[in-house]
Amino acid sequence: MVTDRADFTDAAEIAGTAPPFVPAAPPVPAPPQIGLRGSVGAGKTLAIVQAIKDVLAGDPAAVAFVFVPDHALAGEAASRLRAGLGPGIEVATWQGIERPDPDAPAGAKHQMCRRADDAREVREAGGGTEDLCGGPRRGFCWHHPDAPGDVCGYMRQAEKAKAGTVRVWVLPHAMLGRRAPAPLRRDTVGPAGDLVPVPAADFVAIDERFDPAMLGGFGPAPYAVPLGLVDPASFPAVPDAPGDVAPGFADGRARKVLGLLSDVFATAAPGARIGAAALNATRLTAGDCREAAVYALRGKASLPAGLAGAGAGTVAGLLGPVSATNRRVLRTHRLLEVAADVLAGRLGSAALKVRDPAAGREVDLRWRDEIAADWSGAGHGIVHADATMNENIARVWMPRLAVLPSAPAAAPHMHVTQIADRVFGYSAVIPGANKGTRGQKPAAATARRVLRTIETLATRYAGKGAPGGPDLLAVLPKASEDEWTGELPANVGTLHFGKLRGQDAFKGVAALLVVSRPLPPPAAAEDVAEIIFGQDVARLPAGAFYPVRKGVRRMADGTGRTVEAVAYHPDPLAEAVRRASCEAELVQAIGRGRGIHRTAANPLKVIVMTSVPVDDVPVEEVVTTRDIWRDLAGADPVRELERAGILPLDWPGIGAVLAGLGFYEGAADPGAAARKWFQRNPADRDRLAELEGRAAGGGARANGAQKPIGSSLLSLGLLGAIRATAPTLTKSHFLA
Repeated sequence: MVTDRADFTDAAEIAGTAPPFVPAAPPVPAPPQIGLRGSVGAGKTLAIVQAIKDVLAGDPAAVAFVFVPDHALAGEAASRLRAGLGPGIEVATWQGIERPDPDAPAGAKHQMCRRADDAREVREAGGGTEDLCGGPRRGFCWHHPDAPGDVCGYMRQAEKAKAGTVRVWVLPHAMLGRRAPAPLRRDTVGPAGDLVPVPAADFVAIDERFDPAMLGGFGPAPYAVPLGLVDPASFPAVPDAPGDVAPGFADGRARKVLGLLSDVFATAAPGARIGAAALNATRLTAGDCREAAVYALRGKASLPAGLAGAGAGTVAGLLGPVSATNRRVLRTHRLLEVAADVLAGRLGSAALKVRDPAAGREVDLRWRDEIAADWSGAGHGIVHADATMNENIARVWMPRLAVLPSAPAAAPHMHVTQIADRVFGYSAVIPGANKGTRGQKPAAATARRVLRTIETLATRYAGKGAPGGPDLLAVLPKASEDEWTGELPANVGTLHFGKLRGQDAFKGVAALLVVSRPLPPPAAAEDVAEIIFGQDVARLPAGAFYPVRKGVRRMADGTGRTVEAVAYHPDPLAEAVRRASCEAELVQAIGRGRGIHRTAANPLKVIVMTSVPVDDVPVEEVVTTRDIWRDLAGADPVRELERAGILPLDWPGIGAVLAGLGFYEGAADPGAAARKWFQRNPADRDRLAELEGRAAGGGARANGAQKPIGSSLLSLGLLGAIRATAPTLTKSHFLA
């Protein structure tokens, strides 16, 4: 409601003692936040390059920062930016202290910081890089420019930043939630001598999905705070500071808040998530927890002097008990901040989860970082480019995001074949992914067929890829990629789900095979949704899998085909996370082949081995798993018998031979399984009869021995090896 200013007139103004009314200065327009979404490979990098050109041309002092998924992709991104921006604009990558030094002498394997292990110890003890680099009063690290030793890569990088010649820096997503490294900061000294923060970036481009890098506590090991660490009776003393209400106030306040939170965690049921309702029962507020977090940080102990010049391997010893104290303080500070965010409605209850390992009760923390002010305050704005962007997720970090309209790009020279009868979850292709024993053998058999499929495609498309690159790209679950390292043909390249974005090295392949699909468990999607969106979701029952509903597969002829069972989460926030992790990853996988850039001279064949409908990717051909196995995996039993050169004349013999070739794994009676399979497939039964007639009439020799078939040798599939087992075969034909 707009109210006349007279409504706010107070007694002082009536008496003439109030200062005259001065209209407020017009607000400074917030920098724009632009989203670019379109088909994978549709030119988002070109749009970023043009935006950078415009900014740098209009502001000679401007510095742009481009964020990419990880350090490994930064070099490739920098090369593309250099090519697009031209030689007049210097582009550089910012390397972390543990990254390899690209300018190290030939043969030397130096990290950017020559003392990266020491730097890690200092950081975990609550210090920073500057504590190890040193200064005029503390002395310098022997790899500092002002020390007599050779200069490390990190300090050379810092000197380059201070020189101010770099106009475009490329950084990993992981740095979006942190302050800029000290050499990149622009902070100035205010009139009162205080440090005034100034954003490091004039323009920011964020390439690809970045939200996973902004979430904390979701790593392989939980970010756990043992309950004993926050025991108020043993927490380090909090010293007084100028401005405190009274002596001992900060210490008492911190201990009171820790005591109330400890009671909540101690009495919660095992595995419980601690939401706002449980915390509200303590009468604590978000402000109470944030205040206690500030006070708790005062308990940090000062780092010892002499770290910069310490000898190799001695830093951990110098830190000694200081490290243990400060790690405790830092974890407690994080817990208080997370509790404050839960109370403030910024995080859902997945942020605080009680767990009871053997060592005693712990609280697992999860949190969400905001884009740091060094990057979010860019005067010329932020551009976020992601072909599979989920706007609702992106707007959590960029609430003013305006996504420019786009239409899917046509790919007339990309032919997509997709199976329609099987999802091919990870447990179907990775034996170890199934916790029980029932699915181990079928998964092993499927894995072998996938491997055969890759080998067949590698042969079929050999020499058809771009010169110097692989002919086939296989996108796999990471476990499969790791398992098959060194086993695949030389002309096959691999990627795994979760590491697809920004990869441009496979744009020349002739064929692309996508195996399975990534899908987080429902509880994992629910946890991520509660941290991203800051509210609890409607969870599925414990142990339940996703329900299914009908979906639509988009066909290349403009029609759609019904997909009977597509997994989904009934809660829209959890579903947004699930889709970003599943369907969006499939789009990214197919996009690695850059199908929209193909011509009649270099077409792209794509085979998608999952029935999950792929958003915005039209499918030319829908097939069954059996079709794929027959065509590519040697899973045609008649053809395999012919290829093996042996034809048993009864079902037990046929079943035994085929079992040795990888069929009917897990079947108690391979002969019965073979008979049943051929009964269900009459066309193959006719082919088998034809083969029997050809074998009998073509001079094939019958084996009259009456001993069990040795399927271990038959599994080799080699005619010579099979003929060598003649004494062990019963009622069989050798096929000439």
